[in-house]
Amino acid sequence: MKTIAVVCAYCMSAGLLIKKMEPFARERDVTIRMVPVRYSQFRDDIVQADLVLIEPALSYLNTKIEKTVKSGPQPAIPVASIDSHDYATLQGEKVFNFAWDLLEGKAR
Repeated sequence: MKTIAVVCAYCMSAGLLIKKMEPFARERDVTIRMVPVRYSQFRDDIVQADLVLIEPALSYLNTKIEKTVKSGPQPAIPVASIDSHDYATLQGEKVFNFAWDLLEGKAR
C-alpha cells in the first residue's frame, strides 16, 4: 500500500481534499492511504510516506520540506506542491491524477 502525505497548516482543507480524492483511488482499484499532516509534525509522519504533497499556502516551504525529506531515511520520496486552483476548488480527480503520476514516476 502506498501512502500520500498532504502537508498543510491545520489539516482542515487537506482533509476535505483527501475525501474528494478517495473515489478516484477506488476507481483505479488501488489501495492508497492519504493522510493530512501538519507542517509542525511532518518530520514524524514523513518516514511512512511514499509521496509528499504540499498545500499551496505552504509552497514557500517547499525547498525546506524537500531538504528534510532528502536527508531522511527515504531520500527518493517525491515532494511536490499542489496546484493552487485545484486545491482551492477541491479538484480531487486532478490532484489524485497528479499524485498518481508522481508515484508512478511519470511527473516531476
